[in-house]
Amino acid sequence: MAAASRRRDATTMRIEALHVDDDAAVRELAELRRAVLAHDEPEHPGADAEVLAALLRAPRPGNDFQHWIVRSGDSLVGYAELMLPQVENRTSAQLEGHVHPDHRRRGIGTALYRHCAAQAVAEKRTRISAHTTGHVTGGKFTRTEPGVSFLSAMGLTRVLDEVRSGLDLATVDDAVLDRLNTEAWAKAAEYELLTWIDRAPESLAEGVAYLEGRMGTDVPTGDLDIEPQRFDLARWRAIEDVSVRRLRTTYYAAARHVDTDEVAAWTGVVVPRRPRSLGHQTTTIVDPAHRGRRLGTLVKLGNLARLRADEPELRSVETYNSVHNTHMIAINEAMGFVVHDLAAHFQGDL
Repeated sequence: MAAASRRRDATTMRIEALHVDDDAAVRELAELRRAVLAHDEPEHPGADAEVLAALLRAPRPGNDFQHWIVRSGDSLVGYAELMLPQVENRTSAQLEGHVHPDHRRRGIGTALYRHCAAQAVAEKRTRISAHTTGHVTGGKFTRTEPGVSFLSAMGLTRVLDEVRSGLDLATVDDAVLDRLNTEAWAKAAEYELLTWIDRAPESLAEGVAYLEGRMGTDVPTGDLDIEPQRFDLARWRAIEDVSVRRLRTTYYAAARHVDTDEVAAWTGVVVPRRPRSLGHQTTTIVDPAHRGRRLGTLVKLGNLARLRADEPELRSVETYNSVHNTHMIAINEAMGFVVHDLAAHFQGDL
């Protein structure tokens, strides 16, 4: 029966463009993504169709996207998103792909990859990147063979590993957080903590945009060949506006130097409209001129306090960090974050 199913997939498989305004197709895609997450990352609930539609229809500024689906008969069994940067990295493409667990090892992933690689070449891209995720057990990367082997077979090279850590709010030790907060303020007496939701106050927005631009130069990226993104106020405001359209609430906290009004550090956590149980840590960065004062800890703790007060349904917060970013990983571990997964990033020439 399995061999017959493999032959049936091979003979009936077809790749089609996904039209993001097609509600029925988006509902099918939401079901596929939930099936993939249930198999690969069961702690992730996945976006429902309304939230997924918003994500597809309001892409992050500065990028074009192509969305491709694979059908076997009438069933949607695979999906790929091809991101084509339009500002920096205009010779690169980024690929994310998923195949339904019941239809794997039948050539669907290979066909999707080759199709998207051809599309990238047609867009004059010369480099492509992708990633795969596996669980960490006992400090070792486990359950990664299929993804690592697949991307290696496609001719890509592993260039960067990131750990995914999670903070279970039910197990947070408030005494530990209070101690960390007290220790941070002892070194940060010259600063004030400010929090906001979705859109930065005018007095902070320029500083926030500047620090976001430093993410591309200050955060370790291993051997990943990537051009840092450049940010100004207009670009940052566009990102804020799109985030709201994506049905997300984003909580921010910043440390401002009192004497100079400089934004010295900031952080953000995204909470999707549904489900509101899992928050996603985005940026955390400290300006080099203000490092050594526990500001990274300060802003993360301040943001977490507001999240816990404003989001009663929130159960956990997750964050990704380069394995080379040992300082930020240490802050997370001190707060109670536990490493769950390792994302292996691959890159290669087209």
